[in-house]
Amino acid sequence: MLARLDARELAGTDLAHLWAILQEDLADPEAARRRKLEAELGFDPEECQAEMLNAALQWKEQIGDLALSELAPAVSSSGHSADLATLGELADADGIIGSPTIRPDDINHLKQGAPWERAVHDARALRRRIGNVANPMPSRELHELLGLSSDGLGNWSPPVGRSPAAVAIPTHRDHLKFVPRKRNVVGQRFELARFLGEYLRPSDEVERWLASTDLSTSRQKYQRAFAAELLCPLDSLLSFLDGDLSSYAIEEAAANFDVSEQVVTNLLLNNGVIHHHWAQHLPYQMAA
Repeated sequence: MLARLDARELAGTDLAHLWAILQEDLADPEAARRRKLEAELGFDPEECQAEMLNAALQWKEQIGDLALSELAPAVSSSGHSADLATLGELADADGIIGSPTIRPDDINHLKQGAPWERAVHDARALRRRIGNVANPMPSRELHELLGLSSDGLGNWSPPVGRSPAAVAIPTHRDHLKFVPRKRNVVGQRFELARFLGEYLRPSDEVERWLASTDLSTSRQKYQRAFAAELLCPLDSLLSFLDGDLSSYAIEEAAANFDVSEQVVTNLLLNNGVIHHHWAQHLPYQMAA
């Protein structure tokens, strides 16, 4: 576009000026890092206060680049302070210590494809690894994969208030401090399955936080698809429904696999078994 404008003797446009600024920032790794973080915090270039940006950069060193790219927009878009004080609250929160019994290199990962395609592949690979390909996954088995105590989880209460994210924080060796945010058992199962998927994703960052949010980033889409397939395998779900797509059958399937009705509905929607116009005519709204 700039070349065409120059050819028509229309140089010096606003587009050319903005492109020059962008090229200058991209040539400077430190400037590029700051611009990216400003955007993740919800600010236009050079509009984020220096103190706030420096605080975010300090968090980046502590929790990892990938985790901050998930947590910064989740915190800033939720109405919490953009200085990321919420991260300090999560870091200091009481959690449940676990040491996962499975490692990322214990399963074969799909290296290409959309996030949900790789997630489904990895969830099925994990089920084959643990010898449970199709049956519902008991909570105790899920807890054991994360090295968590079922009794400890049962006695643990999430921090007061609604958090914009759930995190798992490295403590020592292979141990993680899990700070979930879901209070109901079904929701917590899904959240823990998301943590497991995030933990098993190959990463170059050795010490990093695991972050689960409501955003629609690639990583969060992977987590949700992994958790859905792990807890409620599509083939097993279709076999259980046996062609009955009534609200009652969906309710029974959710109870059988110990997931929410929305998880079942989303699986059917995402795989083309039902369509949005069909779901809108259900006798009641599906709960999350």
